[in-house]
Amino acid sequence: MYRDLCHGLNLLTFPHQGMVDLDAEITKITKKLTQTTLSADKLKTTMAQSNYETTIPENVRAGNAEKVCQLILSPSVRML
Repeated sequence: MYRDLCHGLNLLTFPHQGMVDLDAEITKITKKLTQTTLSADKLKTTMAQSNYETTIPENVRAGNAEKVCQLILSPSVRML
């Protein structure tokens, strides 16, 4: 997929070409990014509920806020 963007242009040299299946790696990273995004979105939706502040204990809210930050800052999200 992305490899095809530079096909024939020789802009990118990849010393391990043939040893690494780039399409498989791209698929794996895309899947991880999708899972990370879904998890972050689910937590954000939960945190946006009108009764979230009053019904969820402070320690759980703090944990959820930390999880969202970790998900957003995870390497799979920062790469793209």
